[in-house]
Amino acid sequence: MELIVSRKKRMLGMAINFPVYLDGEKIGTLKNGSKVTAPITPGKHVVTIKSLEKKVEQGLIVKEDTKSVEIKATLKMGILAGRVVLEDIIYN
Repeated sequence: MELIVSRKKRMLGMAINFPVYLDGEKIGTLKNGSKVTAPITPGKHVVTIKSLEKKVEQGLIVKEDTKSVEIKATLKMGILAGRVVLEDIIYN
C-alpha cells in the first residue's frame, strides 16, 4: 500500500515548498509539480502539510483492500504567503 501526495505544477508560487508528514513523521517535501510517496498500512492515519500561514491536516481510514491513497494538492496565494489546499482524495 502506498500514500501519494501530489501537487499541480503552476507558475504562481513555484518556489514555495511544503513539508509533508504522515502520523507526525516527515515523509518528504512537496515541491511544484512533484509527488511525495510513502508506504501506508491499513488503519487510521493523519496526513499533515505545513505552510507558513497554517497547516492542513487530513484524516484517512485505509482498508485492507486499498492499493493506494492519492491526495491531490494545489497552492493558493494569500496576502503574505502561499497555502496548500487539498483538492481531492482518491482511494484505489
